[in-house]
Amino acid sequence: MFIAVIVLIIIGFVVFILLTDSRLKLIHDKLNDASQNIEKSIKSIDNTKLQIDSIERNVNKFKSYVLRIDSGVQQIDKDRKANNTRFTHQFDSLNSKLRTINSKINVIDINLNEISESYL
Repeated sequence: MFIAVIVLIIIGFVVFILLTDSRLKLIHDKLNDASQNIEKSIKSIDNTKLQIDSIERNVNKFKSYVLRIDSGVQQIDKDRKANNTRFTHQFDSLNSKLRTINSKINVIDINLNEISESYL
């Protein structure tokens, strides 16, 4: 009977070791899977960082283009205002000269009317 108890204890111990070993293997496999998932995630994060860096460079380049365009538009606006001012001065000057010429023509017309009336 004592031998039967010892055999049962040995069988129990072997079963315990086998069950523990399979559980340890299962835990080991799960840890390996988790490690692989972490490595994949790190690679994915690295790729995402590269994409974000690329997008940031493109945004900065676009910002530079917009600033250059804005600067050009501001210069065009300044030039347009200067041209409008110059045109207004020239237009006013020409209008003044036309009024002067019109009044001289009116004086000449009046004089011609007087002369023609004196000959009639």
